[in-house]
Amino acid sequence: MTDKHDREVIRLTVTLLRALPNWDRETIYRQSGVYPSQLSGYESGKVVPRRRNLGRISTAVKVKPHLLAQMQSFLAELLTAWKDGDGASPSAPPGGEVHWGAEILGQEAARARAEIALLVKRRLDRESS
Repeated sequence: MTDKHDREVIRLTVTLLRALPNWDRETIYRQSGVYPSQLSGYESGKVVPRRRNLGRISTAVKVKPHLLAQMQSFLAELLTAWKDGDGASPSAPPGGEVHWGAEILGQEAARARAEIALLVKRRLDRESS
């Protein structure tokens, strides 16, 4: 991965983490202590969060480190496939800003919510057995 690629993966990761519980920046701030202005910088890609702040955000939304690593791996693969043309939207403007990224993130957030709900249910079932 290139540095630019890494930055984009982290930007998408922060965006997805906030999308999972569908929280606004103020709620993330209250839960994690990461200021809304910092989140804005992270989500725009202008600033790369320190590992500690990324951990604070993921902890706030109850994403464990191993799931965070899986998210980043998935997003890296998705981004690589898209840039290689394997997953590019036919309606994506050539050389322009891509608008379908938010749609993909929304779909992935929904999938992640479903997976987390299943994991929680399994744990609760094991604890009650």
